[in-house]
Amino acid sequence: MLISLGHSTEPLTSRFQGISIFAHAASRKEVIGRFMVRYAEYFSPQFLFLKGDSNLRHYTGIGGELVLSLLPVVLAGLWWAIRFARTQPGYRLVLVSLLIYPIPAALTVDHFHSTRCINGILTFTLLGVMGAYHLVRKLHFGRSALILLGLIAVAQTGYYLWDYFGDYQQRARGYLLADFTDAIEAGFQRLGTNETFYLSGSVLPLSVTPEGKLALSVDKQFHPYFYTHLLFFGKIDPRTYQQHGLPSEKVCYYEGTIHRPGLLLRADPLVIKFGNQWMTQPDPEPLPLRAKRLVVLPFTTGAHYELYRIHP
Repeated sequence: MLISLGHSTEPLTSRFQGISIFAHAASRKEVIGRFMVRYAEYFSPQFLFLKGDSNLRHYTGIGGELVLSLLPVVLAGLWWAIRFARTQPGYRLVLVSLLIYPIPAALTVDHFHSTRCINGILTFTLLGVMGAYHLVRKLHFGRSALILLGLIAVAQTGYYLWDYFGDYQQRARGYLLADFTDAIEAGFQRLGTNETFYLSGSVLPLSVTPEGKLALSVDKQFHPYFYTHLLFFGKIDPRTYQQHGLPSEKVCYYEGTIHRPGLLLRADPLVIKFGNQWMTQPDPEPLPLRAKRLVVLPFTTGAHYELYRIHP
């Protein structure tokens, strides 16, 4: 990251401009309100111990940001940290860390974003260790309580892993764009040696701008999200990509013109993100003449992908 930033800070700064609470010409009052709401959310017991992040790309849907069995020892550690903060600099450090841990996440527009606040796990774990230490020292049943909490943690971890390698695989397909990945793989498997793989804009994520217009979330080189899929399944030499970008004779964004015979991947209907909601509408893009449909691939949202063989 340091080497990359030494060449250019634009990849980092442009990303933050798109996700920050300062975006869309927010007023100072609105920015402060956004920050305070998000800051408080990262201390929510629901988020920390029960529900976590609703985005299944970041979170499996089982438990919260922390293991539920940590709750008693975290509360005990918080109590002792506050009590001894004046005399113990280590306790003061943990409390300060607890207060500042959500700040990076609270500066972004998303709510309950588990990966942007993952640094807090260190602080909460330290609080848990402090709480466990004092429980053992101060309570005659403290050791038994810790053993019970440990058994609960083992059970919850086992259930989490069982779900992660089981039902989560299907539950998260839409969030992880697994259908799109399968469609890309199917296309390259059918692509001939001297053919081009065309991708319609309908298969790429669409959103509605504040002006009410449809906009792609990637550019026509499939940056910043999907060029990796095309490099991998298309077996494109990384050196070729680094020097010249995606080779247009191998893979191309479809704009109505066919330069070489090949395959066209499109979606019908269009799937559009409007705020936090998804909606569909018929794809207005006309099919090329003599296009022959080879296969229809299902899409989690209810739409489907279509793969066509096309000619100039």
